[in-house]
Amino acid sequence: MMFKKKVTTVVFISILSLTLASSAFAANQALTVSAAKGVVDSNGYITGQNMNGKFNLSTQANGEVYAHVMEYCDNAASKIVASDTRTYAGNTIMNVYMKSKCNYEIFINNIGSNAVAKAYLNNWYN
Repeated sequence: MMFKKKVTTVVFISILSLTLASSAFAANQALTVSAAKGVVDSNGYITGQNMNGKFNLSTQANGEVYAHVMEYCDNAASKIVASDTRTYAGNTIMNVYMKSKCNYEIFINNIGSNAVAKAYLNNWYN
């Protein structure tokens, strides 16, 4: 009888631990948004993990390209947490602290680059 009670307790604690661990962390997620010249676009949301994420803006041709990351948290006004403007071909990478329970979206505006511009957002930084 005592053995059965110990096994039941161990099983219960194991299930509870797995449930709490899986609900505490969001999975690694990523977004990519592309925009041809004259296009403004966004593409879905990802959830933060209480750690730095990575925001990247890339274009292969000269011309103005703008992108920003919006943060949406419960009971708080949405706000821009990162932004970048490129006027020359190249790549910019920056850290963005991404809170858990908040959603993040990237917007891109290819104002004048003849190449397709791309913005990337990961909720982890590697």
